[in-house]
Amino acid sequence: NANGDMDQAVDALRKKGLATASKKAGREASDGIVKARLSDDGKVAAMVEVNCETDFVAKNTEFIGFAKTALDLALAHKPKSLDALKEVEWNGRKLMDGVTDLIGKTGEKMDLAKYEFIEAVNVSAYNHQGNRLATIVGLNKANGAEDIGHQLAMQVAAMNPIAVDSSDVPQDVVQKEIEIGMD
Repeated sequence: NANGDMDQAVDALRKKGLATASKKAGREASDGIVKARLSDDGKVAAMVEVNCETDFVAKNTEFIGFAKTALDLALAHKPKSLDALKEVEWNGRKLMDGVTDLIGKTGEKMDLAKYEFIEAVNVSAYNHQGNRLATIVGLNKANGAEDIGHQLAMQVAAMNPIAVDSSDVPQDVVQKEIEIGMD
C-alpha cells in the first residue's frame, strides 16, 4: 500500500516485478517475436528477439512495443553485443529492467534473447509476417542495390542457410555430412 504516494507505488511495482522474475527464472521462454529495422540513412540495420512463454503475450501490444523500443535503442546507440544492448539506458534505467517490469505485469518469463547489428554501405531488413522471422543483410555497394538487398534478405529468410560460405560451416555439420555421404 503506497498511501497515494506515486514514487512509493512505482517502487512497490518494481519490487513485485523482481520477485515475479525470480519465480519465473526456471521456466522456458520459447515463444516471442523477432523484429528488424534499418536506420534512416540506410547504413545500419539491427534485429532483436524478445522471448516470452506464450503466443498470447507475444501478440500483446505492450510486448511488441517493448521489442520496438529495444530496436530503436539498438539503432540509436549501436551497441556491439546483446549484453551491451541490455545495459543501454532507457527511461533512466537499463533496458533489461524494462524486461523485468514486463515480467511483473504479465506473470510470464521473458528475455531479450538475441541481437544482431550490421553496418555497411547499404543494408536491408526483412520482417516476415507474424514477427517470427526477420533477416538483415549488408552490402558493400550502394548504387541501385536497395532492391537487391531486400530480395536477398527475403531469400535468406526463405532458405534458412547455415553459413554464408564453406569457411563458416560448423565442423560438426561438415563431419555429419561426410558420414552421411560415406554411408
